[in-house]
Amino acid sequence: MTERYADVVRRLEPRVPALARAVVAGYAEESPLYGGRIPLQLQTVMASTCRMALRLMLGSLLGQDPPDADLRLIRERARERAAEELPFQEYVRAFHGCLYLLWDELGRALAGDPGALGPAMRRAHGVYDSIQEAGAAGYDEHARTAAVEYDRSGARAVSALLAGDPSRVVAHFQGEVPAVLTLVVLELPPSGGAEPATRRVAAHRRARRILDELERLYGDAPPADLRSSGGVLLLTGTVDLAVLAARVESAAGGPVTLAAETVRSPADAPEAASAARRVLGIVRGTGRPPGPYRLEDVALDYHLGADSPAAPVLLGAMAPLRGRGELWDTLLAYFAHDFDRRRAARALAVHPNTVDNRLARVHALTGVDVTTADGLLTAAVAVAHRRRSAAP
Repeated sequence: MTERYADVVRRLEPRVPALARAVVAGYAEESPLYGGRIPLQLQTVMASTCRMALRLMLGSLLGQDPPDADLRLIRERARERAAEELPFQEYVRAFHGCLYLLWDELGRALAGDPGALGPAMRRAHGVYDSIQEAGAAGYDEHARTAAVEYDRSGARAVSALLAGDPSRVVAHFQGEVPAVLTLVVLELPPSGGAEPATRRVAAHRRARRILDELERLYGDAPPADLRSSGGVLLLTGTVDLAVLAARVESAAGGPVTLAAETVRSPADAPEAASAARRVLGIVRGTGRPPGPYRLEDVALDYHLGADSPAAPVLLGAMAPLRGRGELWDTLLAYFAHDFDRRRAARALAVHPNTVDNRLARVHALTGVDVTTADGLLTAAVAVAHRRRSAAP
């Protein structure tokens, strides 16, 4: 019987890559997660796992047991899928596909020997059972460690702290909150992939890399609430922001912008987070490069763009510019290039005289003359608020 199967295995083995692709396509078509789309993750990781499963099933026809190393790999991949919140039934659906496809192929290959199909499928199903057990073990390992990892990351503690409840942070530090904390708000580059599922997977893996890097940097993972677009860290003591930014950027695989505020009491954390987010908004609105920032780096923009009873009065002076985008662009460029009309003109791709004419038009419409101290300061407030409102 084994020799009969050996001939079938020799004929099916070269077709394993094509069969695996067929399983992936069938899975993507039936899965509610993909609706027929086949993102890169399925084309690579899932296809590789299906090739392994099919070869293990074919090997069983020759009396070969699944190697422990292959089952360990399946368990590790299952743990990764569990961390990405893929339901277990979705994970094993692909292996169902491998088993059913092999059933069809063996049925055709053994059509002349119907009695051989049942024993062959029992062997293949034995491999399927081993794969499912390895997958279940991976999901179980994740389930046993997920709660511990979540508590260690401090995500709940940070979230509660910013909502005004410091009790979880106090518990995280075992009742002895450090006298000085540094609250850091991160902005991360978009996660890779066009498909939502792919982006979700990439974002999760990136968050784990960042948390692991923070643990290596500080000896213990700090309280951190990381999301796909960024997050909040709560670090002990004063922090070298340049080192932090470099390490997070390395783990994130792309440019990172962060803003830090010193916190001397847990009750100050919500205000500190709000200030840090506003600093990031100024960084975006003024076109500053990615990197680490504190309030002192953007203090003037922060002050000029602040809400106050006088702000609406000053902004009202610029109301005649509403709908005149070229005049606003000229003001923004003029300030961005330290009142150098030639550099502003190059940035706008116009002649320097055009910059002069537009600034004169601003004066004529608003009465604000940027060549005077009062006019320059009034325009500075308007520009700061304009940058603030333009920040995404």
